[in-house]
Amino acid sequence: GSTDEMLDIFSLAKPDVVFHLAAMANAEHRSADVEQMIISNILFSSQLVEGMARNGVRNLVNTETFWQYADGSGQYEPVCLYAATKQAFHDILYYYTSTSAIQAICLVLFDTYGPGDPRKKLFNFLKLAALDKKPIDMTLGEQIVDMSHVDDVVAAYLHAAEMLVATNITRFATYAVTSGRRMKLKELVELIIRETGISIHPNWGGRPYRPNEVMVPWLGEPLPGWQPKIDLATGIRDVFKGPD
Repeated sequence: GSTDEMLDIFSLAKPDVVFHLAAMANAEHRSADVEQMIISNILFSSQLVEGMARNGVRNLVNTETFWQYADGSGQYEPVCLYAATKQAFHDILYYYTSTSAIQAICLVLFDTYGPGDPRKKLFNFLKLAALDKKPIDMTLGEQIVDMSHVDDVVAAYLHAAEMLVATNITRFATYAVTSGRRMKLKELVELIIRETGISIHPNWGGRPYRPNEVMVPWLGEPLPGWQPKIDLATGIRDVFKGPD
């Protein structure tokens, strides 16, 4: 956990590219989460780039969240403390790219999904609802979602790494990893029902939106030279199919 230990790791490893996906992510933090969130998302991340800078490791693919842009305009407006800590490291990273040989691409992720996902996200929530066979309370479902399959996200990270190795950026760049197909949450649930045949009974409007709910996500510049390959209907069937 120390900066010296991070320096030792980089002096031994000397990687060509660093992929930074480690974070403590929580949309609604508790007071008990504050210290660990700062340590994980700001201190650890800063130690990471310090280790890179001191050992001549140049290339970083960093992970960010659309929650940094609450109103969708592209102006920084954090939805939650997690988003604020991601932006804090964004600014620290800019300092390192300005004062060292580090070059970085920040990839802004939206909603991700895929088979084997253990998180308590929408797809698993709907699977459980289908098994439970009871109506489920949901918001009005008017918020726009942007769902990217995990395989496409991995491909985006690898493509960003190739751009860095080819020195095809201007030291510091931010790109969106977007599916290219956005829809209202209500439309997504209806698509899932059509593609899978699962029986669920959403009670639209049965629960309130979260505080600072992002209704229209930021639409930034897509990662150049990369496009998603897995269409949403195919991805949905992949996630909801039974075991082979």
